[in-house]
Amino acid sequence: MKRAELLAPAGNLESFYSAINNGADAVYLGLDDFNARGNIENFNLENIEDVIKHAHLFGVKVYLTLNILFDDSEIANILNIVSKLLKFNVDAFIVQDLGLAYCIKKKFPNAVLHASTQMGICNLEGAKFVQNFGFSRVVLARETSLQEITRIHENCDIEIEYFVQGALCVSYSGNCYISSLSSGASGNRGKCKQFCRLPYVLTSGKEKREGYFLSAKDFCMLDRLQELAEAGVISFKIEGRARRAGYVGEAVAVYREALDGERNLIAQKDRLKTVFNRGGYIEGYFNDDKKIDSHIQGHRGLKIGQVIKVNNGKKFNEITIKSKYKISRGDGLKFILQDNEIASIGVNDVKEIAKDVYQITTKAVVKNNCEVSLTLNSLREQELKQNVRKIKIKASFYAKNNDFAKIILDYNNEAIVEMLSEEKNQEAINQALTKEEVISQLSKGCEMFELDFDKIELGNVFIRKSVLNDIRRKTIEKLKDAILENYNKQNIKDFVERDIDLSCFDKKMPTKQIYFFNDIAQLKNINLKNAKLVYCPKEYNRILIKKVCDQIECELYLNMPIFANEADIKLFKLILEDNPNLNIFANNYYALNLNNSRKVIVSTNLNVFNSYSVKALQELGIEDIIVSVEVNESLKNNGTHLYGLENYKPIVMNFLHCPFKEHFASKCDNCKFKYGVKYIMQNNKSFELIRIKAVTCNFALQSQEVLRAKFAELNNATFLF
Repeated sequence: MKRAELLAPAGNLESFYSAINNGADAVYLGLDDFNARGNIENFNLENIEDVIKHAHLFGVKVYLTLNILFDDSEIANILNIVSKLLKFNVDAFIVQDLGLAYCIKKKFPNAVLHASTQMGICNLEGAKFVQNFGFSRVVLARETSLQEITRIHENCDIEIEYFVQGALCVSYSGNCYISSLSSGASGNRGKCKQFCRLPYVLTSGKEKREGYFLSAKDFCMLDRLQELAEAGVISFKIEGRARRAGYVGEAVAVYREALDGERNLIAQKDRLKTVFNRGGYIEGYFNDDKKIDSHIQGHRGLKIGQVIKVNNGKKFNEITIKSKYKISRGDGLKFILQDNEIASIGVNDVKEIAKDVYQITTKAVVKNNCEVSLTLNSLREQELKQNVRKIKIKASFYAKNNDFAKIILDYNNEAIVEMLSEEKNQEAINQALTKEEVISQLSKGCEMFELDFDKIELGNVFIRKSVLNDIRRKTIEKLKDAILENYNKQNIKDFVERDIDLSCFDKKMPTKQIYFFNDIAQLKNINLKNAKLVYCPKEYNRILIKKVCDQIECELYLNMPIFANEADIKLFKLILEDNPNLNIFANNYYALNLNNSRKVIVSTNLNVFNSYSVKALQELGIEDIIVSVEVNESLKNNGTHLYGLENYKPIVMNFLHCPFKEHFASKCDNCKFKYGVKYIMQNNKSFELIRIKAVTCNFALQSQEVLRAKFAELNNATFLF
């Protein structure tokens, strides 16, 4: 595990320094625009070069997030930005958009690309696709199992990055459209409105419940690090670019300890819970723990005590708390009663009135017997801010009579620099320069360096402090340049830039209409000669699918679910073997690796948003593409058959957790699945729960509002159900 990379989020400069100072091996961050956290501070082209240099001085890598979808008009601009960032020696780009990845690899063949979790790679077949496309690392979907990680590692030569701490998106990343289709703010464009964190009414027949039924708990993989490392994960990723610097610092500090062998899991998890804890922590999809906290959608904190007395006044209330934790001014507290949040406060007026008993004065209205949780540890936050990471440097200093003073700085025998003073040493008339004075003066203002003097040789000399300051300053700058030069030689590929053609090309109109069906009776009034049919079974039963295939002679495609593990893929391969004329409708990149010369239609779920994605897929031999539901106009340059979805009820969210286990006490051996379950928003928008069952069950929310066609110049794909 010590060889694994600890990758930290940085949403601003404060978080960046917190990540570095508390032990990160790498950081990921974004610019003002063009990343999946467009609603936070981020970085800019004016400060990013200095940020990268600072990180590289510590051997910390910097990964730049370009993890959104791009339209045609943005590609040229983003390629110019990529060019600048490569000159600044950024280590890698995290990319979601296939078209952008295509353009970067064409224009900058040596650029390092990481496949964003937004690409939804969850199995070996998907990992092979992105590797063959030019990605050197895959950030696996959070839904990926330990077994599938091992399978990827053993059969694919690609680096594996995996989330170990932070928020768990309830929907499959990259395939959540609820924010976009409900408000026009796309998560795939960095503007997610987090509709998953809102309260919903859950209905099943006459039964109604209210709660946060889409709000997933945070995950914490501290107990699983060894297993993940053995499975092949080389980068442990902490989620949280939108969270504060204190969270980043503590999360990095805890995982740094764990990776370095300091194992005190209960205490370490408690520290994490104080900085952010939504729902009490789960281990992702590694077990059957409930994924949803339907009672509290925000930070629960760490339980530290209980309210034992409340005195309500006219303006202020006195709350007495029993707690072994020392409550301090500046702390954050949350009061919870019967699993519901009653109040949250920042502690201002507090006093300890007895051992482990505290009295707080506040305007908040709190009830007796409330559970008290710590949501901010003010003293610990100050400690984290004061942590400063230092680079140890071996130093030598020589000052002989009638000679120039000389300093030598040695960084791990990798970068060695020396500097002479600009004037010769003066012979001491009164008191000669001492070793203690040399160490004191040369150690001042060394920024991130800690000088360890192993040799000091002095004559009977006097050297002015200004001379020592000058030689120190110049030597430190020279050392920085030497360390950065050495880092770049070891880690940064040579910069290569090529001219590429970004011009438009002629579009081809599709010759056949696409129809979706899940019952053969739905084809009764369809002209099959001019149709491509996509069969969308509710359950992937080999016998039933064979019966359907045997009755259809025209071009037929099988809808491949968004998520699939090894068992699912084995089933799909058997179905394809049963039906040699059956083609593939791809909802995820893994399906593009199952074609074996079969025809492929690319689904809207592959998020084709620009002409360069079209071109990339066209070069893979794919002719039929349904463009992203989020495209707000037809693609300007397309060289294949493009379709838009017409007059259908869109799937707004896709997820792997089973709502019937979560909310209806269902079990796989006693499945309580039924149709008609709905999630209703506060504005009365309704979404019906649907299930697609292979070996694994996939679930989705389908809007009950019909989405009209937006693509007048494209052929439209039509649902018959």
